[in-house]
Amino acid sequence: MSGAQAIFALRGRNPDVLTCIANLSNDLVFTPPEFANRMLDKLAEAWAADHNGSNLWADKKVKFLDPCAKSGVFLREITNRLNNGLANEMPNLRKRVDHILTKQVFGIGTTYLTSLLARRSLYCSKYANGNHSIAKKFDSDAGNIWFKRTEHKWTDGKCKYCGAHARDYDRGEGLETHAYASGLENVNEDLSGLSKEFLPITTKAYLYLSGTPFKALATGEFIEEQIFNWTYTDEQRAKAEFATQNPVKWNPYGALPQMRLLTYQMPDELVAIASGGEFNEFDLNEFFAATDSGKKAQFKHKGDVQKWLDIIRGQYAPKTVESLKTGTRPPFPYSDVRLLPYLQH
Repeated sequence: MSGAQAIFALRGRNPDVLTCIANLSNDLVFTPPEFANRMLDKLAEAWAADHNGSNLWADKKVKFLDPCAKSGVFLREITNRLNNGLANEMPNLRKRVDHILTKQVFGIGTTYLTSLLARRSLYCSKYANGNHSIAKKFDSDAGNIWFKRTEHKWTDGKCKYCGAHARDYDRGEGLETHAYASGLENVNEDLSGLSKEFLPITTKAYLYLSGTPFKALATGEFIEEQIFNWTYTDEQRAKAEFATQNPVKWNPYGALPQMRLLTYQMPDELVAIASGGEFNEFDLNEFFAATDSGKKAQFKHKGDVQKWLDIIRGQYAPKTVESLKTGTRPPFPYSDVRLLPYLQH
């Protein structure tokens, strides 16, 4: 057994745990270390361009904040770079590490679990003041990675802390319900445990990221000119254009998967009804609304959802008769081997 372990180590097959976590399939998207380092390379280049070529990682006064810390990969890689960059100015490793961890890197955890994970990545311990922590100057478990569970507070149908809509997140205890403290002006008073030199956090504007901008338009929260859309089509266009214009350079869009859309033709009778204008739209949230949670969960409009599924499965009666008469039937995913190469994502 010891020989096998030695071979394993000598072959250099000791993967970065944060790379492994980033490759796991889950609801949270963890940034891979490789991608984080590419972003930090660009940050250092931009800093040098704006500061007469100075080295960002050799500046002991610069402070870094990850406002949505999950795995802690950015904070870990920033700390590693600062540790190397400040070696000449601060030759004592112990003092250098304590300076960086207490005065230069800060984070706000998105959840209790990710705050522990980020501390483990940064301090080598989920407790910043624990026996195994590489930081020796903290009095609190949190160190400089803050998290406080915040319950939604609904005002006019929206949470005053994170902006979530009550119609989507005012739900039972079996599902995630806590608010994300995305507004920095709301968390300053709770960040008193962090370094006093860092506070207060101030901001001039916010950038809201959403996969459903039509909801923001529908509620009137933003006007159309304030919303920038970046779609799958834009991704593929940027990917192709970059490859054409920079054939020998690394393509930052190269990892974006190509999307294959499998569409189904709706029955002519339904198309005719929708074309009339009176019944040409419906609310997806309401149509697929569910009651209860866990094993007791069920669709509110179960019969209508089943009818919809029957239609897209080709079980609409008139269409079935037509297929029998003509001897044709459209292929469905996994039912035709010709479709399998396009179902990898």
